[in-house]
Amino acid sequence: MGSDTLLGIGLYTPHEAARYVRADVRRFRRWLYGHGASQPVFEPQLGRELANELVTFLDFAQALSVQDVRLNVGIPLQKIREAYRRAQEEYQIPYPFAFEHGIFIFGNLKDPKACQLGIYLPEQSEIPEEEFLKRKQVQLTGRHKGNHFQGRSGVFEEAQIRCVRDRG
Repeated sequence: MGSDTLLGIGLYTPHEAARYVRADVRRFRRWLYGHGASQPVFEPQLGRELANELVTFLDFAQALSVQDVRLNVGIPLQKIREAYRRAQEEYQIPYPFAFEHGIFIFGNLKDPKACQLGIYLPEQSEIPEEEFLKRKQVQLTGRHKGNHFQGRSGVFEEAQIRCVRDRG
């Protein structure tokens, strides 16, 4: 990427971004670049080469979601990676943990390993805030991955849902 294409996208050093996310810089770097046999949680917007020096706003926003889901709720990284990959590959969502399509957690939050992740599929038009939870939802992890739901119905009525929304 040339320097002219970096203009206006919001750039941070990994140390700055980690501080704003309130994550240890080593943990933050592992989420972006992986470590040893451990794969990254998400692919940095600028790729791994430039990302060692620069973190974009989208990387920052996604790291906020990872911080919330992983450290505040306790969802395993393996499940977070799976949700990210499925959202990108099967639903063509380039940055699943950023923007307003949002991810959600369902299940008993007292047992985070048993919880599953899903995503609200993007809408083509702007929708009012009160309609956000009524959008089409898809389960990304677990035995029933790929299941689609509309609004808060079926399994989601009984589940404890925690939304991780756009942080921008």
